[in-house]
Amino acid sequence: MAEAVGLLANIIQLLTFATDIYERLEECASSIKGLPSVLEGLHNRMPVLVKALQNTKMAMDAGAMDEQSTTALRQAIRGCEGQMSQLNDIIDKVIPPAGASKFTRKWKAVGSVRYDTKVEKLDDQIQRYVNVLSHYHSTANLVKLAAQPPPVPRSTVPYREDIHFVDRKFLTIQLSAKCEEPAARVALVGPGGVGKSQLAIDYAHKIRKSSPDTWVFWINADSAATFEKGFEDIADKAHIYAYNPHDPERMHTVKRWLMEEKNKWLIILDNADDLNALLPNDDAPTDSKEKSCALRKSPGQDLLALLPQSPNGRYIVTSRNKQAATRIVLGEYHNVIEVEEMDEEDALALLKRKLVESPDDAEAKQLVDAVGRMPLAISNAAAFINERRPQWSVARYIEELDKGDDERLYLLEEDVYDARREIQEGRSNSIVRTWQVSFDHIREHRPSAARLLSLMSLIRLHSIPEYLLVGQYAQLSKENRKRWYNLTSLKQRCKDSSETPIKDDFEGDWRVLHSFSLIKTAIDGHHFSMHKLIQASTRRWLQLHGTLDKWIHRHLEVLNDKYDEDLLERPAELVLHAYTALAWNPSDKETLGLSALLLYKIVDQDGWLFSKEKEEQYFKGAVGLLATAYGRRHHQTLKAATTLADFYVRNGRPAEAEKVYGMVLQAKIKTLGPTHLDTLACMDRLGVILGKQGKYEDWDILFRRTMEIRQRKYGMGHDETRFALRARRVDLVFQGRYEEALEISFRDHDERRKLIGDAYDWIWCEEVELVAGLLHWKGHDKKAESLYRDVISHKERHLGDSHQKTLASVERLCAVSLSQAKWAEVEILCTRVLTHWTDRKEEDKRDAMVRLIYAFLKQNKLEETEALARTVLEESLKTNGAESSEAIMPSLLLGSSLRKQGRYDEALSFLEPACRSAQKTWGEESQDTQEAFKELSRLKRVISSTELAHDSSASLQAASLISGASEAVIGDDLDFQTSCAPQ
Repeated sequence: MAEAVGLLANIIQLLTFATDIYERLEECASSIKGLPSVLEGLHNRMPVLVKALQNTKMAMDAGAMDEQSTTALRQAIRGCEGQMSQLNDIIDKVIPPAGASKFTRKWKAVGSVRYDTKVEKLDDQIQRYVNVLSHYHSTANLVKLAAQPPPVPRSTVPYREDIHFVDRKFLTIQLSAKCEEPAARVALVGPGGVGKSQLAIDYAHKIRKSSPDTWVFWINADSAATFEKGFEDIADKAHIYAYNPHDPERMHTVKRWLMEEKNKWLIILDNADDLNALLPNDDAPTDSKEKSCALRKSPGQDLLALLPQSPNGRYIVTSRNKQAATRIVLGEYHNVIEVEEMDEEDALALLKRKLVESPDDAEAKQLVDAVGRMPLAISNAAAFINERRPQWSVARYIEELDKGDDERLYLLEEDVYDARREIQEGRSNSIVRTWQVSFDHIREHRPSAARLLSLMSLIRLHSIPEYLLVGQYAQLSKENRKRWYNLTSLKQRCKDSSETPIKDDFEGDWRVLHSFSLIKTAIDGHHFSMHKLIQASTRRWLQLHGTLDKWIHRHLEVLNDKYDEDLLERPAELVLHAYTALAWNPSDKETLGLSALLLYKIVDQDGWLFSKEKEEQYFKGAVGLLATAYGRRHHQTLKAATTLADFYVRNGRPAEAEKVYGMVLQAKIKTLGPTHLDTLACMDRLGVILGKQGKYEDWDILFRRTMEIRQRKYGMGHDETRFALRARRVDLVFQGRYEEALEISFRDHDERRKLIGDAYDWIWCEEVELVAGLLHWKGHDKKAESLYRDVISHKERHLGDSHQKTLASVERLCAVSLSQAKWAEVEILCTRVLTHWTDRKEEDKRDAMVRLIYAFLKQNKLEETEALARTVLEESLKTNGAESSEAIMPSLLLGSSLRKQGRYDEALSFLEPACRSAQKTWGEESQDTQEAFKELSRLKRVISSTELAHDSSASLQAASLISGASEAVIGDDLDFQTSCAPQ
């Protein structure tokens, strides 16, 4: 007993001594603004020693220390007293007295260096005594508490059960099924505010009800500090007496408890978004890495390794980051459940449960659709309305949402109180700010992925094509790069400059955004979509950082570039994305110009998608915006104005077109000069418009003016002059001024002969044939025939009778002869072509033969008609089959020939199937189809009259009348000039 009393006195004396020393160090630290470095370690160690001594005194006061323990501790206490006495002497020598001069303080600081070694030894010995005392208390407590009954399983989930929770059955069934597996690890992954934590909380409460012997532990995994706090809560609630908060291995003590088979548990790792917080690596930002490592045994410690794979335990992970969640569930992708927005039924149920007053069904549906059926957004909307009723209602909330991004984000940024999210520090109840945490994280760790997200936020949210993204977000303007520079850590900038390739890794950036559930990928792997609220929140985030306008500018640049690509290769969906982009309000003239250019390209290249009224409206809008952005005389403005004038021409409004062309011409004369090619082209177009209005004199004056300029600047033989003449020639023909058109052609021919002599003039041939073709099309066949013969004569003289180009002109002459019913001439021309042009395509040969058959039939050369028709028909059937359209015309002509020969039944066998095929192929309204059925009708009337003539009951007079009618019918002919004419 006396020994115990003596030990207690020693402890009290030592406790007083240690407390005095700590207070002296504390006073010195505050008064002289910092201790000498030699004493800083001791200053930090003294509170631990004081605490250990206090615990020992409390144990002795309670009579919990036996004689053996008293003897064991006496030596440690006495040794500690000696060390403390030496320490006190050193403090007297090192610490300057109160009110000491600056010189004295510096001198003391310099002199303290010689005590470094001695103080380090004292510090080491004091630490050993602290360990002895701590070990004693741990052992004593374990022995004492071992006999106590184990604690009843409890829950550390900090949220009560939600009476408004909506059971999303498909998700809860999945979660329950996957959690039934031994040592299950299940992840709930999705963007912030989608309801991941609520699902986990609901499941936790269900487990506590269905399995009371199961512990439920909640760990906030967003940082190493909160992770350790979760383990500390486990030790506290489970009464893990071996857990010592000062023990470096304390976390492993909890792990060993979790691995014991007798303990059944469920751990919820909430908000496990950042692997760097739990599993640092070389890519982690410096500040994040240091923060996470400061609480660990060593910088390389893996906190995830503290989560045992125990068959008696299960994990539920909630995370915005699919990659992080997959890592925690050990790469088991089938155990990752993607949580998306609610379906309509669940969203409506949640809104109605949250609102104080029952909403109208239609308005409720409209509201949940407006906020994208996101649970947090629905809850926020309900809380907002509840707090402000009756001034606010569901209808008013919807009205504000529909006003645009600014009003929508104002409502969604409201941080409405929610106790189920308030407990975790740094968490916002605003869905917009919740997502912006993810945006900031992505920007910090992978800036290129943040740039990709920035661009995607401006594109039409459905079916975002890959070609609008790849290679389009790597480079920002100088000003924009400066903003990103200021927002990115130094280490990350250095890494970007040394390691990041010039072309962004789209695959890697896509993987980051997909992992955070910010985008969805279509089944083809090349189209993406975004939730409308995520898009709006991203744009708000860009606006806060001052980069929204720059990304709008970039998006418009990309769309303009894509519209400039090959029209045949341009995807049809591009017009939808371009049209959507026109909604952005440009902040400067340069961006306004891009928007105006895009509008012009849309209406110019895809104007057929709009009504005529809309098309005109968009053309006018593009011209006006381009004039505002670039000026009225800018080439882009004038180009758009010219297209507007062409629109007026196409729609029969030449007077309006003339007005626009006149303004464009004046602008081009002032900016380019009267002799510039663009100015001359504008004059030509204006001339055509004048001609369409019958203002021929004005047109002629303008034409002569342009020709004078061209002749003076280029000469008559130049392509520019020749092409202008050719265009003039065509216009004259369409106006019926054929002589003037031909005069230009022959004058041009004479000019060229001065250069090429009596050589073959293919240009003249083409131009004359063009005029001849237009004359033929207008019905002036005699004049066309004369021109074709002139061309054929020229080609025969220079190329020969059997040259392909000569025969091509012969075939064109054949068309004119066919129109004039010159059947003998058609026969001669067709025979010539078939005889000499042997290497042409089979279908062209067949068409020539059909024309020859038609000529034979019209001349009543029935044997020749039948023979050639059978040959062509057999070849068509052999090559293309019975259903071939190429067999229709030979069958009709053959049937007509057989009718004329009186072989009616045989004719009927060809005409009937040919008429059916003609009706199917050419259509009932076709002139040739109607002509074919007329021929069939003639044949049937002849057959009927013949049968009646052979009827013995018919009178002789009736037979005579029928015979006359039959002869009249037989005399009728087919008229297939349209189908038989060469194209």
